[in-house]
Amino acid sequence: MLLLLLAASFEELGWRGYAFDSLQSRYSYFKASIIFSILWSLWHFPLIFVNNSYQYEVFHENIWFGVNFFLSIIPMGFIISWICAKNRKSIGAAILFHFIINISQEILSITQVTKCIETVVLTVVAISIAVTDKELFFSKKHLAGKID
Repeated sequence: MLLLLLAASFEELGWRGYAFDSLQSRYSYFKASIIFSILWSLWHFPLIFVNNSYQYEVFHENIWFGVNFFLSIIPMGFIISWICAKNRKSIGAAILFHFIINISQEILSITQVTKCIETVVLTVVAISIAVTDKELFFSKKHLAGKID
């Protein structure tokens, strides 16, 4: 449990605390969220080569489950960025949500097939959030003060 909390904390401090703001200073919130989420997914990729890591185990169980792991990070990153933004850029909110997702998957012993279903659900939720919060995702007002 401590490892899951530390992983969520360090990832969110680095990703939401620095990387996302850097992207958002250049792009709309939507585009920054997509770029960020893809980079976050790729950041996990080297772990498929680390024996006994979660990613290593998933890829060796079934390559499609491994692909699902990386795809699932994209809507998850999108949702966590939205939660962070809606809580006045609260890194704590991002850490808490990230931790809750990780710990619930462990406690519930979610299977890889269920994780594939979860990816579909997360994608629908992420799309719904973007559609209902168009002002946040597609406004470029935050870029108006940028000097080129």
